[in-house]
Amino acid sequence: MSDNNNNIVQGQADTAVKKSNGSLWAALICIILGLVIALVGYIMLRNTDTKKYYKFKDYSNSFSAETVKNLDLDIEWADLIVEASPDNNINIEAKDVPEKFEASVSGDTFRVTFGSSRVNFIPFSTVFSSSKVDPVIRLQLPAQAYESFKLDLGAGDNKISGINCNDLKIECGAGEVTVSQIRCKNANIDCGAGSFNIIAMNCEDKLDIDGGAGEIRILETVLGGLDLDQGVGEFSFRGTINGDIDADGGVGEMTFNLTNPAGDFEGKNSKYKLDIDTGIGSKTVNYDVSE
Repeated sequence: MSDNNNNIVQGQADTAVKKSNGSLWAALICIILGLVIALVGYIMLRNTDTKKYYKFKDYSNSFSAETVKNLDLDIEWADLIVEASPDNNINIEAKDVPEKFEASVSGDTFRVTFGSSRVNFIPFSTVFSSSKVDPVIRLQLPAQAYESFKLDLGAGDNKISGINCNDLKIECGAGEVTVSQIRCKNANIDCGAGSFNIIAMNCEDKLDIDGGAGEIRILETVLGGLDLDQGVGEFSFRGTINGDIDADGGVGEMTFNLTNPAGDFEGKNSKYKLDIDTGIGSKTVNYDVSE
């Protein structure tokens, strides 16, 4: 009787594990399909003869940054470059942006908006047309401390550097994003499809990052803590984390190369908590890594 009960319990446990793995795979497949559709739409947009169906323009303007404390950028689909300004003004130049694209200062907020809905329909007959739209936005910001930097990205290849703010929030759809030389108090990043790279970030408090499908790399960085939810793709970190680490992975390897000593996270008297859970993929944590 005891053997039969043990077999029943073991069978129930095996069934539960199989159901859990099945649910994980189903969720990941849905995420991947959604992100693939978004990425395909972006590729079609960049290669279609969009100018026949929509009006575009080039844009150039300059604003005084004297009263600006907040930056709010809504970039629906374009390649974005954010860099240091050569003067005390906020300078913006854009090419092949929608007709209603606009930049403005209202109160203490500098804002960029596309002013039109994302292109929802691309005729298949023009996908491979030689004439295509290629929106590029270059934004130059004075080297001053801002209260907030909010960036909502649709699709594109984006390079953001030299931001100093209290609150950093980035949401991105499809494409490649690289942020570098960032100083902030706290950061919240939501990734879609594509790669996301962080280089030389100094975040006083916790970095909260959600990954979709794609690789996330964080290098030469100092954080006050990390809360990671990674979907599909590899995650790698190199730097210092002076706070708790809570990392959940779906599919892909997780690698932490920490300058911290092992005593910061290991043992009964550790300073911080370390909780790394990978779904499908390995996890590696190395300590005392040289910068």
